[in-house]
Amino acid sequence: MPSPTLRFPAGSLAEKVARGEPVEPVWPLKPTLPEPPPSNGGPQLFHAGDFILESGEVIRDMVVCYETWGQLNQWGTNAVLVCHGSSGTRLSHGTTIGPGKAYDPDRYFVIAMDSIGAGLSSSPASSGLRMGFPRYNIRDMVRAQCLALTRGLGITQLRCAAGPSMGAYMALEFAVTYPAFVKSAVCVVPSARCAPHLVAIHEAQRAAIMADAAWQGGDYTQPPVKGLRAGATVAFPWSFGEEWFLQYARPEWYETRLEWTRKNAEATDANNTIYQTIACDLHDVSAPYGGDLASALARCRMPVLVVPCATDQLIPPRNAQLMRRLLPSATYVEIPSYAGHAAGALEEEYVNHQIRTFLEPQE
Repeated sequence: MPSPTLRFPAGSLAEKVARGEPVEPVWPLKPTLPEPPPSNGGPQLFHAGDFILESGEVIRDMVVCYETWGQLNQWGTNAVLVCHGSSGTRLSHGTTIGPGKAYDPDRYFVIAMDSIGAGLSSSPASSGLRMGFPRYNIRDMVRAQCLALTRGLGITQLRCAAGPSMGAYMALEFAVTYPAFVKSAVCVVPSARCAPHLVAIHEAQRAAIMADAAWQGGDYTQPPVKGLRAGATVAFPWSFGEEWFLQYARPEWYETRLEWTRKNAEATDANNTIYQTIACDLHDVSAPYGGDLASALARCRMPVLVVPCATDQLIPPRNAQLMRRLLPSATYVEIPSYAGHAAGALEEEYVNHQIRTFLEPQE
């Protein structure tokens, strides 16, 4: 199966600009990412009771929301869990869930869940606790989802745990924490631990949100729109590769794309956003193993697909390259795109091809 053609210009885009050649945007100024097809029964809620976090704090009457596509086979071996990024929900996987896509419901029993702090799962917003909600980390998210899988859905093994960005954090944590349960993992634009520079970006994003007087220490009566827009502006330059910005060299193009990003941020809950970025800052699969990353990743004997983007400035590919060196059975493929961190979604055809190529030989 030949690899699909990427939307990547021939030669250097910087050279084209230097020569005065016209450069048109490769992606729409206001892209519309698809939602998954209708699920089996819409959103389902798993009630986990009082959930003790790694910190010792407790989420009272915790709820995990999920949706499913396809059917579990008679052996229970085709379940695939798809985890979302920090700004997403269970419905953020329209580029990879669907007929003919990476996670095809005709082939797999596909499950997508809202993590703690997102969608219809327990969160600062849904609990009413706001900034009094207990602090959680990626391992807490994974343990909560494992409970929903095993007790709620009766899943005895995962054919694959997968996801992009924070979803890749979760997929890798599943593989490290439950190596007998997870048969393979797919990690798109991933890292095994959060880098200090990403923590700094998140801190700036949170500071921008909190600087809005409407935030009121998290007890807002109206969304802190100015803060959410400012936070999106802080994160925006890091979400794409350097050359990506050259295709938006015209000020009106850049402003249109940035405003689209700001509008999307306005639709999120400020406290949920703050908590999700803190959880990402705490990401480190080696923490339970004394900080020994080699020991942590050595637990992952299953095949793991590692897919960074060559121009990612948010989670640079060196993070994935370290994973490749330490994982016992890694397949490493870089997305040669200047879309940066956003390539996980924007390079839909390429990413789907790589995941299908990884999963199908294991059938």
